[in-house]
Amino acid sequence: MSINNKKVRTGVKNLHIALLKKDTTNEIIYEEPIKVTGLIRLETNPETSRQTLRSNGRTPTVLTSINSYNVTLEKDSLPNDLLELLLGYRKHNGSTYTTAHGAAPYFALMYEQTYSNGTSSYVKLFKGKFSEPETLNETSNDTVSFQPDIIYGNFVSTNYEKVFDENDFPEPLLKQSIDEEDETYTNEGTTWFESVL
Repeated sequence: MSINNKKVRTGVKNLHIALLKKDTTNEIIYEEPIKVTGLIRLETNPETSRQTLRSNGRTPTVLTSINSYNVTLEKDSLPNDLLELLLGYRKHNGSTYTTAHGAAPYFALMYEQTYSNGTSSYVKLFKGKFSEPETLNETSNDTVSFQPDIIYGNFVSTNYEKVFDENDFPEPLLKQSIDEEDETYTNEGTTWFESVL
């Protein structure tokens, strides 16, 4: 097995979201994925925990785990229809309302990561919610100043548990990814955005 140390990330594209409809231990259901255009930047930061077992003054065991992913999406704009979908805003008589009892639904997030050698990898985060975006407006002046929008999300593990091997315990899902250069790759990228699972 060889590792390509020369390829570097060059971009991200094909952002999709899919509304999570049902999430139980034995079943998970999503609506059909929707493409989201105008992506400028996507950042994912894992939140990890670390447990250390010490014995006789030594450190024989260290366990780490990923608890969730914090996501930052920067877009050219966040129109009301997208915010209504992501945040559970209410629409009434042509106006969009943010209410104190509004609840943002869960979504899956899917995207393609591109590399300098012309290949791609594909990523899915299975369950997350977005929060109310911050707004920064500047007055116009002699030069054009673009003011893109940023929205933040937090993606956690599913209630649904998948069995990866018949000898394993079922495990909840957090993230899935595959690289075109992986020896197990079988053109998953061609159907990656058709469904979440």
